[in-house]
Amino acid sequence: KGSDIGSEIDQRHQTLKTFLTDILKIDHDQADKDACKMEHAVSPATLESIVEFMAFIENCPRGGNDWLELFNEYRKHGAPRDKCLERMKRFAHEYDAKIKDMERER
Repeated sequence: KGSDIGSEIDQRHQTLKTFLTDILKIDHDQADKDACKMEHAVSPATLESIVEFMAFIENCPRGGNDWLELFNEYRKHGAPRDKCLERMKRFAHEYDAKIKDMERER
């Protein structure tokens, strides 16, 4: 039973650390420290939502690394209006193509 609890805590830690480093781009050392604190406080439901959010980002056509890179850029530089407009136009074009691809795959 003790090893099961330790394994569960380790899994929670790894999930939270992955979220902090891969999604929020937190420095690895800081993410490790924060995950240590969070793993004891976060509820199972919240942890499951984090796992689902990470899966959504990886699997949803609108998610993915491009979306995360834009989020990271936003965190660093804010949301200049001209960049937002440029991104919206690019997204509209890309998603139109993705929609057509998905419709063909039906």
